[in-house]
Amino acid sequence: ETSSLINQHYRQYLGLPEDTGGILVERVVPHSSADGVLLIGDVLTKIEDLQIDAAGMVRYSEQQVTFFIEAENRQIGDSLQLQVWRKGKFINLTLTLKAPPFGSEMRNSYDELPEYVIFGGLVFIALNRNYIHSPGN
Repeated sequence: ETSSLINQHYRQYLGLPEDTGGILVERVVPHSSADGVLLIGDVLTKIEDLQIDAAGMVRYSEQQVTFFIEAENRQIGDSLQLQVWRKGKFINLTLTLKAPPFGSEMRNSYDELPEYVIFGGLVFIALNRNYIHSPGN
């Protein structure tokens, strides 16, 4: 889990250089790709060659999108180059993508129709990432 660093005073408290964005690592999921690579308190400033702004967004194909786009465009086993601010200095890290420790319902799915059941006039659908991030939710 990460949080934005929009507050300039918080960035100063963390000792980030002026005009440096990034997002704060608040929690690392055990057995995830980040486990053993990122530490709580790290500030993720770059993913691949993309600068992460204080809101966690990167400039990607002329659009501002969440920094997760780089990981979602890769396959399990691929590596990502990261830059973090840790203990007052920038460190370059390599993160190898692993299968998520949770089910596929928390990953974005593409080109799949939603599965649902209608019972007694009620529609039941599995709670997944696509539904959580759909407009109006």
